[in-house]
Amino acid sequence: MRSVRVLSRLIYLGVSYIWDCKFPGRRNEQGVQRFAVRLRQIMMELGGVYIKLGQLLSTRPDLVEPVIAKELEALLDKCPPEPLDFSLLTMRENLALGPNDPLPFEVLGEVSSASFGCVYKLRFPSGQIAAMKVMRRGIRKQTRLDLWLLGRIAALLDLLAVTQRYRTADWIDQLRQWTAEELDYRVEARKMTYISKGLHRVGGVKIPAVMWKYTTRRIITMEFLNGVWLSNGAAHLSYAERAHAASLLFQAFLYTIFELGYFNADMHKGNLCLLPDGRVGWVDFGITGFASQRTRLRHLGLVAAFQKGAVDEAFSSILEIVFVPPDADLGGFKRMFEQEYYDWFLRSVQPNYPAYRRGAGSLMLALFRRAYESRIVVDSDVVRYYRAFSIIDGVVTSLDPDFSQSDEIGRYLKQRLRRQLEDLSDRALDPIDTMVAIKTEVAFRTGEVRRAIYGASKSFDSAIGRVLLGVATVKRGLSRVLWAFSAFALGLKFLVWMDLLGDRKILIRNHFLGKIDVRDITDIVVPLVLGALILGWFGRLLRARVYGSTHTDAENHRETRSARG
Repeated sequence: MRSVRVLSRLIYLGVSYIWDCKFPGRRNEQGVQRFAVRLRQIMMELGGVYIKLGQLLSTRPDLVEPVIAKELEALLDKCPPEPLDFSLLTMRENLALGPNDPLPFEVLGEVSSASFGCVYKLRFPSGQIAAMKVMRRGIRKQTRLDLWLLGRIAALLDLLAVTQRYRTADWIDQLRQWTAEELDYRVEARKMTYISKGLHRVGGVKIPAVMWKYTTRRIITMEFLNGVWLSNGAAHLSYAERAHAASLLFQAFLYTIFELGYFNADMHKGNLCLLPDGRVGWVDFGITGFASQRTRLRHLGLVAAFQKGAVDEAFSSILEIVFVPPDADLGGFKRMFEQEYYDWFLRSVQPNYPAYRRGAGSLMLALFRRAYESRIVVDSDVVRYYRAFSIIDGVVTSLDPDFSQSDEIGRYLKQRLRRQLEDLSDRALDPIDTMVAIKTEVAFRTGEVRRAIYGASKSFDSAIGRVLLGVATVKRGLSRVLWAFSAFALGLKFLVWMDLLGDRKILIRNHFLGKIDVRDITDIVVPLVLGALILGWFGRLLRARVYGSTHTDAENHRETRSARG
């Protein structure tokens, strides 16, 4: 039974984590690396949604150890293939063909495989070459059962308040939403079409055209890109060609992330190729993110502040995209922010320093890790936003070691302003379009005012949160006191059991407490332990509720859903 097998592997992972990683004070890099490899292997073994869970964890190096996040990145493009007969059966079912009916194309072979599907190269009778992604058989049912089991485990962990600043159920809900989109290939096809249409304004990047006649919920067919895949190396190309490709790719990435809203969160080398006409080919839009207009403006302000070297402005901008709880160490975070920024600035001018460590994406991920240490909560979409930056950093610097991200961001900001001026000049010739644009802008600014008023009204909620956190701190302190008394009582019980101490030995005799002997203390071991557990659980649960009720994730998800709708 799969559920029993999954539970046994998860318990094994829990024991391995304690054995390999130990406690934070005694943790060593070798042990963490061993656990990271073991975690990746088990995620790969369980397959399906657990590979997606590993991919989700790889996007959060602010929460998990960076070594673990780096190891789990291998799950993004290394999955075992599915037997060809299974995929052929899925093709026939989705094209309304019988088991023995010939396919309208020839399957030339498998190209790649992922957690939910495999990609095949096709040739149509006309000679056209295409690529088809086919969903694995039975993956929908398996995913539904796995998510149900993970949901029950998350509910138990939240009941026990294992995590104090994050609700595990929110992670599973995010995983459920992510997998729901990937289990319908029509969603990916729409994203490809939308982003491809938007990128025509920038140029230099080619996204395969979707063949809608051969696209359903379980298969997606697109044109096949013939080019030099970056995962195979591009050393044979000239420096000018590689530098030009790096610039095109980075400009297209900034355009999608700041102007289109949708962005590809998995732009590794295996999904990129250099085409013969000089353009960059871009495939696989299964893992994407979405940012509303307000979020995009905030992130753009942060990037512009980094580009200008305005540290105070950058710090103010980053506070707008994170949640600062009442008990956060904001002063400590500001000190660490400045230290991380100046360290990054010095690294960026060292020519022989690893290129992937010189980009702004690596700086942001380091800052999010510091935010976590300062009890500041970072939204998952925000981390994925800048993890995409970190990935593209590595790609463009591998193409051009002298790539200047600061210069390219400055160039993008100028081109963005030019596009905005062109839009304004075009609207000036069309009064109806101008009125629509003004109405949209007024509605957006009115929403900003409403959110500001709502933010001011939340100050009362913040005061209540401080009180609740204070209560949680008192409960946790009392729990520790009870644990200390429990350990003392257990020690006395052990001494009595070893006949080293009599159970009638008087320990305390005074006017207020009267006479207390050893038996009086040893008889209350169980109540003491239960009291310590209840107080500790209540304190952790109260703390988790305060964080969960004021976390910006819920607000951002509501905003995202309304924008998509």
